[in-house]
Amino acid sequence: MTSKTSILAIRVLSLVWFIGLLGGPMLPTEASAATLVVPGQYSTVQAALTAAQPGDVVLLYPGVYNERVFTVRGGTPEKRIVLDGQNVATVKRIHLKHDYFTVQNITISGETGTGSSLLYFDTGVDYAIVQNCVIDINSAPYVWGIFFITPTPFPYGYPGELPSNNTITNNEIKNGYGYPMVHIGGQYTNFINNTVKDGRRVESFIRLIGKYNKIQNNVFYNNIFDENVSGHPDSMETFGFSTSGCLGSQYHTIDRNIFCSGTGGIAQFTDSRSPYVNNLTFTNNIFIDAGTSASVTIENTFWYNNVFYENDQAGITLSFACREYTAETSCNGVAGTSCANGTKVYNNVFLNGGSGGALPSRSGYYMFSNSLKNVAADYNYVGKIINGVPYSAVESDPLQQAVGDPGGWDVWRWWEPNGINGGDPGFFAESPGCTYLTCNFELVESSILRGKGYNLHAAGLWTNATDKNGVGRPSSGAWDIGAYQYVDPSGVISPGNLRLKIIEK
Repeated sequence: MTSKTSILAIRVLSLVWFIGLLGGPMLPTEASAATLVVPGQYSTVQAALTAAQPGDVVLLYPGVYNERVFTVRGGTPEKRIVLDGQNVATVKRIHLKHDYFTVQNITISGETGTGSSLLYFDTGVDYAIVQNCVIDINSAPYVWGIFFITPTPFPYGYPGELPSNNTITNNEIKNGYGYPMVHIGGQYTNFINNTVKDGRRVESFIRLIGKYNKIQNNVFYNNIFDENVSGHPDSMETFGFSTSGCLGSQYHTIDRNIFCSGTGGIAQFTDSRSPYVNNLTFTNNIFIDAGTSASVTIENTFWYNNVFYENDQAGITLSFACREYTAETSCNGVAGTSCANGTKVYNNVFLNGGSGGALPSRSGYYMFSNSLKNVAADYNYVGKIINGVPYSAVESDPLQQAVGDPGGWDVWRWWEPNGINGGDPGFFAESPGCTYLTCNFELVESSILRGKGYNLHAAGLWTNATDKNGVGRPSSGAWDIGAYQYVDPSGVISPGNLRLKIIEK
């Protein structure tokens, strides 16, 4: 039988004597990092986490660990603490409470408490990394997959309370039920290269709270209709929730994602009269087959070079308006505008949107309330199937009232000074009913979208911009419309498009 001392990890303190003529003090120095094995060295995951010191790795061997575990201490920038499931271990719930902690290669599943979460970021957690994990809600009713605490007082707590600079990458979050699957909060959170899928009428794939968070290069798909679940399914949402507090949600970047919500809508963004909900930027995203529109009633949302494709159940793809709230829903006595003032919509593709109906040529793109201020939309492509004819033009406003002109804009007839109304846009692979896996919205050489976009870099609206593939957009000259900048197959830089292609590995 193996002796106990042969399987226990022993943290050795080296006792170093500095001996001089007069003698010297004895100084302890920490030995190299330890590997804490579960089971074997430690019978539970929590016991190993309790023992773990900066630089240690808690290594889980195959098994289902029916534990709600939490961090006891954090690491340092040079010596992170790592919890590694080796892709063979399942833990019920993980509660992050400390800095410089890495969670990787673990399945997190089994939590069933209503309102609970599988992965929880507590107050003040900084520089944590969650990577290569499977977060399986397993259709447990009203359980969050990932949840960030919202510190009080609102909107962002005391200095140091807001979780900061955390990274969630290359994970799979799946099988939600009712509640949003991901609640991103804190500040400077990087939610990158994840897959969020298979929600049963979840309110949203992702809810955005906090500030300066980046949602980039993720895939969100399949929000399944379930008549037993109430709510309004969307891809994204953010709210002020001023009746229960004044949440903040500001300055987020949503870039290079694919949203395929199925029965769900594109988004719902409202400030609930909170002055701390505004400034969202959407770039290079692909939105496919949304059931309803994006309802936007917050200030300063910017929609640049996105593709909206076959949002067939929605009359309008993007709806920018005002929302009425009673006076008592103000945020600590300070009311937000509850209006989509400051909206900018440039270089987007709106193809085959709208459900048709009595006025099929007057739907499928965007709508601005005439009461909005400082709004603009131009250089967009609009086209759809009308009476069986693909790439048909939508009905134009005979008065040619551009968005933002004095006197308003006719919300049911489209017109842009520099937009493209109808015609084959020239995508690499696109046909009615194609999915996010089979559609390819890269441009062919003959595309009518090439060189017809607004140069947002030159205008100071989006500097150092890249496309969905990481291709740099030109600092001078016209941009291409849509999520992709054209790249010559030979690799030769095209005239007027001074850029280099970045090969993503």
